[in-house]
Amino acid sequence: MLWMPHMKLVSALAALLFCVSNAKAHEAIFAWTYTTDLTAKGHGEFEQWITPRWEKEHGSYSVIDFREEVEYGVSDDFQIALYLNHHYVYTNDDIPVANPVHPKRRLPGVYETGGEDVHAGHDPATPFDSYHFESVSFESIYRLLSPYKTAIGLGFISSPALALRKPSWNGRSSCKKTGSRTDSFGR
Repeated sequence: MLWMPHMKLVSALAALLFCVSNAKAHEAIFAWTYTTDLTAKGHGEFEQWITPRWEKEHGSYSVIDFREEVEYGVSDDFQIALYLNHHYVYTNDDIPVANPVHPKRRLPGVYETGGEDVHAGHDPATPFDSYHFESVSFESIYRLLSPYKTAIGLGFISSPALALRKPSWNGRSSCKKTGSRTDSFGR
């Protein structure tokens, strides 16, 4: 009967190994850096970015930016991606109040709710608590030169965004040198 405890351990390890899944993704050296490494033709990838921002000098301030991305390799040199952008904001008493007599000065110890994440028209005397969908972005990357076939990689990026508040378009180029150092131009 000495084999019974060992059998339970072996069974538990075998069950654990069968439950483990394999996930693969391309390397992202830095979060906001674009290189000429693309998703392979016929393959896709899903990424979810969650970026928290919090704490100001005064009051309460918490923002969580969410971004989901689905990308697909149309060819070895062309990739498309779709992004969903949304965020949650909670803020209260985080902005110093301007002195009505001297607008460039602040009233000492008096704060209101405001800032770039608070919707226009919000009552600054009350906390702001909101989740909202911001935009849908589309991105296409075309690689002219591959860093694995030539001395450098060169690609062009186009990313229009459909937003509830302000539609936008952003164009960038990306360059990568093979070897131990990566040079990128982008955000």
